[in-house]
Amino acid sequence: VDATLQVFPNPAHEMATVTVNLKKESTVNLRVLDLSGKEMAARNYGSMNGAANINMNISQFVTGVYIVELTLDNEVFQRRLIVE
Repeated sequence: VDATLQVFPNPAHEMATVTVNLKKESTVNLRVLDLSGKEMAARNYGSMNGAANINMNISQFVTGVYIVELTLDNEVFQRRLIVE
């Protein structure tokens, strides 16, 4: 799958945005993990194509580093997110 993935702002406080740009239609799943691997949030967005912004409310997350994991069909992309 050809795709680009960005997470901003980074560091973030209450909201973070995941920007994904898909070059072909893909099934999109998003998870946020802490560094121990515990799932903090997850959502299946179904089939997407093109550019999309996914807004995440992170106000309940404690300060620290998290992994934003985006699965497109069977390909996994990960980005670090710092919550302050």
